[in-house]
Amino acid sequence: MKHLINTTILLLTLLLLAMVSCSGKKSVSKSDSKFKVNGIYYSINGSTATVPFMGSRYYGSLIKFSNEYSKEYPSVLTIPATITHGDTIYPVTSIDFFAFGSCSNLTDITIPKSVTFIDDGAFSGCSNLAAISVASDNPKYDSRNNCNAIIETATNTLIAGCMNTTIPNSVTSIGGCASFYDSAGLPKSVTSIIGGAFAGCSNLTNINIPNSVTTIGYKAFNNCSGLTTINIPNSVTTIKPYAFSGCSSLATISVASDNPKYDSRNNCNAIIETATNTLIAGCMNTTIPNSVTSIGEGAFNNCSNLTTINIPNSVTAIGYEAFNNCSSLTTINIPNSVTAIAFKAFDGTAWYDNQPDGWVYAGLVAYEYKGDMPEGTSITLREGTTGIADGAFSSSSKLTTVNIPSSVTYIGEGAFSSCIHLNDVYCYATTPPKCCESTFTNILYMTNSATLHVPAASLAAYLAAPVWGDFKNIVGDADAPTGIATSHDSVETQSRVNKSN
Repeated sequence: MKHLINTTILLLTLLLLAMVSCSGKKSVSKSDSKFKVNGIYYSINGSTATVPFMGSRYYGSLIKFSNEYSKEYPSVLTIPATITHGDTIYPVTSIDFFAFGSCSNLTDITIPKSVTFIDDGAFSGCSNLAAISVASDNPKYDSRNNCNAIIETATNTLIAGCMNTTIPNSVTSIGGCASFYDSAGLPKSVTSIIGGAFAGCSNLTNINIPNSVTTIGYKAFNNCSGLTTINIPNSVTTIKPYAFSGCSSLATISVASDNPKYDSRNNCNAIIETATNTLIAGCMNTTIPNSVTSIGEGAFNNCSNLTTINIPNSVTAIGYEAFNNCSSLTTINIPNSVTAIAFKAFDGTAWYDNQPDGWVYAGLVAYEYKGDMPEGTSITLREGTTGIADGAFSSSSKLTTVNIPSSVTYIGEGAFSSCIHLNDVYCYATTPPKCCESTFTNILYMTNSATLHVPAASLAAYLAAPVWGDFKNIVGDADAPTGIATSHDSVETQSRVNKSN
């Protein structure tokens, strides 16, 4: 149902991967063929040499990286300051993204003074890495106090760590530490935990976040499957989406009672943005308080041990991927108050997988059509439907007619995007439902645009309404006694506006 949306996300992801990975970092240019010198692979970029990524990227709902050559590297590596290739001496200046990714046999790495660029995830998945050192005269990085880590000197950001890392008191930011083991006690000098900082640290069971930290970045603790407890101090005022995504063992979440931005009201085992009453992060033991009005983007994403969730009737909106890939989630109680559901909110849950083919409803919201839609399908949404989810009909090329009952008040992003054979949209609401700019993407601008059928008395309102007024053909013939048309033949044309003239 959502092929266009997923394709768009995939294309954006491919574009982002080709761009700069972090602010201020340059991308590595396309290299020549890769070759090995003393056990290490290199590629030539102009007048310098790079330790490149030797592997494959797999694109799907998630981006995965495989380094097929990682097993070839020895356990102890000293990267030289220069190498000779052909008749030319090249300085080794950079280490590419995932260059040593998944090198489980690597135990010791030494970085020379010549390396001035280390990309994100360069040592991701090096599960046995025990020692890291940087040459004392390196102008960009250091391993101060024999800390067994790589620190960006100018910013005091720890960019790579290992099982024996001791974080110096001078470090102010944490990022890219995918090899920390067991626990991480951050010094009070740390003010931010950068996006992806502990991503994939499956053995991290405990972390002490000091009250100097103000920011927890995007996917900072993503897939920390061993993490069981998280305590947010009063200093934290920014928590980005997916901060604790995939923390499948996370059982307890608490926020300091005097935190000015977030709370864990009623001991709910969740993080709630106080001002907006939005639940932004939950866990397997979360109880959603009845004061919460929305569930944020990725709030429970990949919470694989969550089995049941009761959404209170105070909630009106559920965000993008809110429960995505909660594979054990079999029971979801969705109240009638919910009218807006974003893309992939329940995809990958046991609840969704157990739904029969056909229209899947999440409460009173039409979520999506499951299975193969027959040719020439005409769909009548059931009376009482209050919303149509993001992407609900997206790319439904076999859909020709849709009947929207008078009870619908909201239609989400891309809901009818690229329904290339949709000829007639019957909307029986007397007040035009709220739409998004992308609700009817592509349909409105095709040569033979779908005809919009609305109640005669509401024709002027639809003509003036955002998005609805963009239909080329609007017909005031959708007056049905039951509030919904059951047959095109039973509806008489009362008024018609052809906007293409």
